[in-house]
Amino acid sequence: MCDSESGCTHYDRAHDRYLILCNQSTQNHNNTGRQRWTACHELGHILCGHFEISETIKLSENNFALSQYPEFESEADYFAAMTLAPFPLFKLLNIKSPIDIQNTFGLSTEASVYRFQSYLKWKNTRLKTAWENDMIRLYKQSLNDCQ
Repeated sequence: MCDSESGCTHYDRAHDRYLILCNQSTQNHNNTGRQRWTACHELGHILCGHFEISETIKLSENNFALSQYPEFESEADYFAAMTLAPFPLFKLLNIKSPIDIQNTFGLSTEASVYRFQSYLKWKNTRLKTAWENDMIRLYKQSLNDCQ
């Protein structure tokens, strides 16, 4: 049902429903952090409209539709990265290393290293945006709501 080691998404066009499949095995470095990334990555394919654009009913690593639309994987990865570990929260949460990312956001070691490298580039070149302020405000609001 799934051609990928990590996960895939099926689209039932007739009923406009999606089925995300994720490998729950912990073999081959498939830890909880990787599983979370995979689930969010697959959700990214749905929310970015990849099924409608490609007119396919299944997306996975080895899928023909992805070879026609290589940007789909980058977009889904970006969605997962910004959903699971958004840069605007790093300063607020005192993120100083990949280990901090892993412990705070629950990402895999590999994803945490990649996010930290990307963060350092972003931090030195970004222009502050309303989105960043909104992200921080929503995070602080969620803390107040939990008390």
